[in-house]
Amino acid sequence: MYKNTYTCTREIDYYDTDRFGNMKISAIMRHCAVAGDEHCVEHGFNHKFFIKHDASFVLSRINIDILKYPEYNDTVIVKTWQSDISGPFYQRIVLFYDTSDNLLLEYVSSWLLVTISTRRIIKPATFKHNLPVHIEEKFQLKKTDKLKAQEGYRKVYSRYIGESSIDTNGHLNNAVYADIACDALDEQPSGKKIKSFKLNFIKECFCRETMDVHTVKLNGKYYIKGEISNSISFLSEIEF
Repeated sequence: MYKNTYTCTREIDYYDTDRFGNMKISAIMRHCAVAGDEHCVEHGFNHKFFIKHDASFVLSRINIDILKYPEYNDTVIVKTWQSDISGPFYQRIVLFYDTSDNLLLEYVSSWLLVTISTRRIIKPATFKHNLPVHIEEKFQLKKTDKLKAQEGYRKVYSRYIGESSIDTNGHLNNAVYADIACDALDEQPSGKKIKSFKLNFIKECFCRETMDVHTVKLNGKYYIKGEISNSISFLSEIEF
């Protein structure tokens, strides 16, 4: 029987964590993506299904709010569901809990369904295989934010995109953007951890391209911009 929500258990491994033993933002994104994929597969929508329909989900925006970081060797309970379909966007919520049912983090993402061959957006109303929307009032108002480019950016570094960073969609893997954004920070404020991470994907990045990464700190928040040939690829907002 199909379920509107999907729940799984994950063990946090050493490669999921940073030098302080806390789960990396990129690892959070990877685990959330896998949970969403598994939920789709549970409904019969596996990779072969989407290939057959010339369709693929691409991530557009994410908001991550972290209450307590999962750490190395922790066991976490991951719960996810599709919370809304609005305009061209499919919205998915993923929650991490500890084994005592304490909420650790909230991950809200907005996805676009596109044709694999042309990258054109497929309107949800024209696609006959959508997952059911699940409503949980406590989290229903959670949405992703549309970020704007800021003034005063300065270039921090350039990142060459090689084969190892490309996924089966033929572009830079979503989670790698989080590493690129976090690497743009001069230093992590002493004793502080990222409590809010936002990311907007503007333009796909492909193999053998070079991304210029810029940052600016405004009102206590860090704003990061990735550019390819002077065209914005992503925008990010980080708050400690």
